[in-house]
Amino acid sequence: QRRTREERFLGSSSLVHETEEKGDVGVLEYLCAPVDNSALIAYRIMWGLIMFYECTRFSANNFIKADQYYVKPEFHGKYYGFEWVEPWGEAGIHLHLYAMMIAALGIAAGCLYPLCTLFFAVSWTYFILIDSIIYLNHFYLIAVIAFLLALLPANRTLSIDVVLFPSIRSSTMPRYAMWLLRAEQVIVYFYAGFAKINEDWLRGEPIKHWMALDQHKLKTLRWLIGDTGVRIICSELGSYIICYSGMLFDLSIGFLLLLPRGFIFYCSLFACLFFHLMNKLLFSIGIFPFVMFAS
Repeated sequence: QRRTREERFLGSSSLVHETEEKGDVGVLEYLCAPVDNSALIAYRIMWGLIMFYECTRFSANNFIKADQYYVKPEFHGKYYGFEWVEPWGEAGIHLHLYAMMIAALGIAAGCLYPLCTLFFAVSWTYFILIDSIIYLNHFYLIAVIAFLLALLPANRTLSIDVVLFPSIRSSTMPRYAMWLLRAEQVIVYFYAGFAKINEDWLRGEPIKHWMALDQHKLKTLRWLIGDTGVRIICSELGSYIICYSGMLFDLSIGFLLLLPRGFIFYCSLFACLFFHLMNKLLFSIGIFPFVMFAS
């Protein structure tokens, strides 16, 4: 009975069985053992669609964002060792984005998946290397995930590739594919929390300044958390609550999501979804919440 209570709270004992299995067969055999690949397939589809959406944001309104970032500036900051990377020019940048849109749809559909994923990874990295001044954390994260996905067998089912190449069809993947993506997410969250341990963040900055919300965001927040919640969030106390809870969340959530499915796991998953939803509503941080939703 005690064991049953523990399993309900912490999740099933599958993690224990995995640990025992790992000890019995060795690390290499454990990591290469086949596991269900449905999560990887779902991630591939969502990630490809999110990347397509991001590319359309750069090309919207006659490529106004792409031109503002890469075409119009007369000076581009350079990364050490990559001073030779230059933008294609207006027409080249536009064609480059069109090609990336096709590649992103190819990833989602699993069509020539290895080629599309590698092309997208290199193409996205090219945009990052053009100008160090417009560096964003989640741009770098997208590049890392793109190269990771290029190495993983995410096209073995629900893809055009299995129609073109039936021999690759499979409902399993090596266990290391799952752990590679899990490890990447843990690193993202933990480093985000570790980076927040500094004097500015611990005294509520820059959240105090970011909380000058526009009326549209205030209306959305009132619908979600009510007038009292909005007053708390917009106060100085609210800034400290956001800073400290955000720091603790980032430091712990990656590890909590590794737990087997149980009470703690589902509470952590709900907290994760709520955290990124609030990030999207409160701050202008692009597609990062969508990327983490998919993860």
